[in-house]
Amino acid sequence: MGSRRRIPPGPESVWRILRRVAQEAARHEEWRRRFDREQRAREAAWQRKMEGEAEVQRQKLEAEAEVRRQEAEVQRQKLEAEAEVRRQEAEAHRQEAEVQRQKLEAEAEVQRQEAEVQRQKLEAEAEVRRQEAEVQRQKLEAEAEAHRREAEARREKLEAEAEAHRREAEVRREKVEAEAEARRKRLDEEKAEFERLASKRDEERRVRDQKADSELKRAIHRMIGDGDERFGRLMEALTEGDLSPLLRSAGYSVYDHLIRRRGISLAGIPVAEMDLIAYGEHVSVAVEVKTTLRPEYVRHFVDKMGKFREYFPDCSRDEVHGAMAYLTATDSSPKMATRHGLLLIRVVGSSASIVSPPGFEPKNF
Repeated sequence: MGSRRRIPPGPESVWRILRRVAQEAARHEEWRRRFDREQRAREAAWQRKMEGEAEVQRQKLEAEAEVRRQEAEVQRQKLEAEAEVRRQEAEAHRQEAEVQRQKLEAEAEVQRQEAEVQRQKLEAEAEVRRQEAEVQRQKLEAEAEAHRREAEARREKLEAEAEAHRREAEVRREKVEAEAEARRKRLDEEKAEFERLASKRDEERRVRDQKADSELKRAIHRMIGDGDERFGRLMEALTEGDLSPLLRSAGYSVYDHLIRRRGISLAGIPVAEMDLIAYGEHVSVAVEVKTTLRPEYVRHFVDKMGKFREYFPDCSRDEVHGAMAYLTATDSSPKMATRHGLLLIRVVGSSASIVSPPGFEPKNF
């Protein structure tokens, strides 16, 4: 087939097209109107259906509500009947309670009257007891006054005795100090004699030969060594003379001292001996005297001080301290004694002095 040639439409063809379009538009408008009518009809039918169902539901709910109202009315009447019964019971209980209250009030009145009688009786008894107590108090005050006067007389007597003892102790202390002064002078003379003899021996030693010189040195060593009793007594005397003033200058309140005091054990057996014991009212100081201070002497003295209160009860005070007096010492002995809380007293020439380091704190044994 050959291709067909397209001919452009003329005026008549355009008019036909426009009419066809208008007809098509009319058909569409008719179809839309019909669809709208059908839609409104369906909606109206659905609305009528829903209204019918709602009416049925409303009638059903009204019927149920009526049933519930009737039941509630029955329940109300039942509750009103029960409430009336309870009201009547409560009224009966109230009347019974009123009777019980009146009965209790009557009993309470009787008990109050009995309590009033009992109170008056107790007050009368209390008044009697108060009068008896007053008499007893006056009696006790009289006895207390008598005891006070007796105690005052006893206190004055004890104070007089204490004053007499103090004066006696003062006299004894002055006597002991005088004796100590005499012993110190005597020992100074003995020391001077000893030094004169030593000088003589030195002179003899310079003119003797080597052998005689060695023998003389051994003899002098035996005479003035640590075991020499005479030199040890000299050391004790030098320490004793300055002991009380020296300790008082160091803050110890001592007023007397004892020499070569031997302790007694609980079994009554003599035990450790103390070279010197200085004492006061609240403090006592035990002193060990050594020519040469050595560590073993320190340890032995610390052991003795540990039993001081047991062995020397009459010399024990609130505070018990220990001290070591010496002429010479090994290198570690003074430090060791200081660590153990022992006071250090150095004997130099004819006097003694305290050489404990600054800040030293004595031990209370």
